[in-house]
Amino acid sequence: MILKCLSESFHKLIYPRIANNYWQLETIKQKDILTLEEASLYLNIQTGMLLEEVGLGKLPGGQLAGRWRFCKDALLNHFSIYHGNGPWIGEENVEEETEVCKGETISRVIEDYKAGRKDFSEIDLRGADFRDTDLSEADFSGSWLSRANFEGSILRGAEFQSTHLRESNFRGANLSYVNFQGADLTGADLGQAILVGANLSDAILLGIDLWGANIEDAKFR
Repeated sequence: MILKCLSESFHKLIYPRIANNYWQLETIKQKDILTLEEASLYLNIQTGMLLEEVGLGKLPGGQLAGRWRFCKDALLNHFSIYHGNGPWIGEENVEEETEVCKGETISRVIEDYKAGRKDFSEIDLRGADFRDTDLSEADFSGSWLSRANFEGSILRGAEFQSTHLRESNFRGANLSYVNFQGADLTGADLGQAILVGANLSDAILLGIDLWGANIEDAKFR
């Protein structure tokens, strides 16, 4: 596991002359969004260890167009909270810094969708706000969308296979022919949603709200 002394990692971030690659770190200092290699250098850990921590939910990161991307400020704050006595730039700023990067990611997803992209699988979009957005036939398979807000959105034919959707809000959304097979919908709100022809087979449906939903021809097993 990661687990070098926080103070050592801190000094390597603040004083890049003692890190292995001074010029790469100087470039990283000017960027807000990092590649996998840049993020691993920034935190002075191997790429495999970094991805392991992301998988455990201890560090934020996600894939866009099949490439890993990390918000630098959110990465730094999450690392300090989970692995040290930090934070380094103030715990009160964690939520603000994370929200800025989250907003940039959501905007990019919407822009890419309008440009014709449909594949958004295996992306970390926890807490994303997609209210009243048309994302018909978008593919979010395997993505992390816990507590995401899709209220009033149009998601006809979208793919959410094996997607993490705990406590997500789909109230009033058009979910016709959406594939939720194997998804974790624990505590999700599907009240007044249109679920005509939707596939919820093998999905985890503990505590979901289906009040007023149209479930005509929906598949539950």
